[in-house]
Amino acid sequence: MSRQILAFSTLLWTALSGARIRRLAVAVSAFLSSKELSATALPPAALVREPRWRRRGRVPTERRGRRPALGHRVVMETTAEWSVAAILPAAILTTPSATLAERLPQGAPSPDRNEIRNTPAAPTDITESALSAADDAAASTRTARQRASDQRLGELMRRRWQEPAFRERVLRGRREASAVRRQASQMQHRWQDPAFRERMSRARRGRPAWNRGIPRPEHVRERIRAGIQGRVRSEHTRLKISAARTCRAPSPIAPNGVALPSEMGTRNAYAHWRTQFLALVADLQLWSDSFYAEFGRRPRRSDLQSVLPGESTPRWPVGLRRAMQHMTPTLAFKCQRFLEVRQMLSVYDAELCKKGDQVIVIDPP
Repeated sequence: MSRQILAFSTLLWTALSGARIRRLAVAVSAFLSSKELSATALPPAALVREPRWRRRGRVPTERRGRRPALGHRVVMETTAEWSVAAILPAAILTTPSATLAERLPQGAPSPDRNEIRNTPAAPTDITESALSAADDAAASTRTARQRASDQRLGELMRRRWQEPAFRERVLRGRREASAVRRQASQMQHRWQDPAFRERMSRARRGRPAWNRGIPRPEHVRERIRAGIQGRVRSEHTRLKISAARTCRAPSPIAPNGVALPSEMGTRNAYAHWRTQFLALVADLQLWSDSFYAEFGRRPRRSDLQSVLPGESTPRWPVGLRRAMQHMTPTLAFKCQRFLEVRQMLSVYDAELCKKGDQVIVIDPP
């Protein structure tokens, strides 16, 4: 027993010194294959301190400019409670029982130290079922932890919502302009999705509006009232607009003494009078032609003095008197309106008024 312990201590001292690595690997491989090393010669795993990266469950990465540690890639070979991988480097454990000199042919160069260090480890006994079971257990534990965290957060928020100050602060933040704009932009982006629109329509179908039967606040009613009435102007603005209208240059005066409010009003009035004048010309043309065929001339304004209100009856010939006295009230009204519209248009369009001479002739002054 003492001889075995002495040999093992010598091997450890040589490995820690870092000299003659190849000779150490050959000696240790021969030592392990001699069957003289029993399980009782190895120290227990509890007395061996594993590396920090193995205790934390991490795999170290090779940093630039730094050589990897000698015992990074190891194979866990456990005999009862003994841990050989915790104290021996990977190059020793991965070397087979035959010596390195027996494996190399005569005259062949010795392998590089990095090749020995980077030799892949032997496959472990961990199966796929064991890995999947470990993953499922970790996932279930993580889900339960997250669920417990969510429950704690929910209880905390419910307790804080009972506080009036916290509730007022949250509601005030929701009513801010920035929050409203952010919510509107998000809803506008989501509304572009046809599936979202269909889902919202299906959810709201058959249900009354959320504000149905709820009286509107005063500021909402004021905004609706102002929108119906139009733009709200201040007293100073209204006085300025009124002064601008009263100090405006006078528009052309119509024959009846009514001042037109603006150029647009003038154009609208002219179009209205022109339409009426052309309609009356087309309506009275048949009566004027029959009058010309019977008396040899067009009817004059003086001929209509008996039928127009406030006019005296002239001395007509017998046939003309009979024709003028038997005019219907509708025909008399059309003749009177024709003369009024023609007088209004004489200020703006004299060429158009000349067409009226083919219906009723104006007596010369």
